[in-house]
Amino acid sequence: MKKYMIILFTFSIYMSCDKQDNDDSNIIPYANGTKSKVSGQVVEYGSNKPIPGAKVILQEGYISGSLLSGRTVWTAIDTFVADNDGKYQFEFFHKVDDFDRKELYIYRVDCIKDQYFPYREKKAHKGMWTKNLNFVLDPYAWIKVHVKNVNPFDDRDLIVTSSNGGGGEYYGLNVDHIETHIAGGNNTVRIAWLVIKNNVKNYKIDSLYVPAHDTVSYEINY
Repeated sequence: MKKYMIILFTFSIYMSCDKQDNDDSNIIPYANGTKSKVSGQVVEYGSNKPIPGAKVILQEGYISGSLLSGRTVWTAIDTFVADNDGKYQFEFFHKVDDFDRKELYIYRVDCIKDQYFPYREKKAHKGMWTKNLNFVLDPYAWIKVHVKNVNPFDDRDLIVTSSNGGGGEYYGLNVDHIETHIAGGNNTVRIAWLVIKNNVKNYKIDSLYVPAHDTVSYEINY
C-alpha cells in the first residue's frame, strides 16, 4: 500500500505560511566588524500575536575545512526569552576566521516554543546589525478524523487517508476508526483519501480551516 500513500501525499498539500528571510535593507554595519547585533520579534502565524516566552537561541558554528567540504559543529552561545511583546535581542563578539588553518565561524539564530512548530534557523551576519529578524511560528492544532465504512462491499474494501500530519490504511467491512492528525493552526489544511471497493478506485480531497491550539472534527464516510 506504500504506493497509495505516496499518491495521496501529493494531494495532501499543507497550506503553510510564507516564511521569507530577512530583507537586506535591515542589515547594516555594526561595531567596526568586531561585534554583531541581532534583534527581532516572534509572532504567531495567522494572528500576528506576539509570542512571549519563545526561546531564541544564538548558535555559533565552527567549520573545520572549506565551506563546501568542511563539517560544521554548532554550539549554543546565548539564549534569549522573548518579552511580552515577543521581542528579543542579541549583541555578541564573534570569533575571527583563520583561513590559513581553515577555521571558519558562522552564526545563526533558532527559535522554539512549546505548542508551536520549530522555525528553521536564520543567518546572523558577522559584523552587522540584523534588524527585524522576525520569526513567525505555526501553532499546533489537531484534526480528529472519524473513518467509517458505511457502504461495505467485501472484506477487501480499502481506504487510505492522508494529510500532512497523519493518516492510515484500513481493510475490511467493519472499519470504524478515529485518527488524530497534527496540523498548523490558523491555516487551511487538506485531507485526501483513496477508496477501493470492488476493484474500483476513488480519490477524494477536501480542505478545512483549523484554528490555533484547537481540535476540529472531520468525518470520512465511505
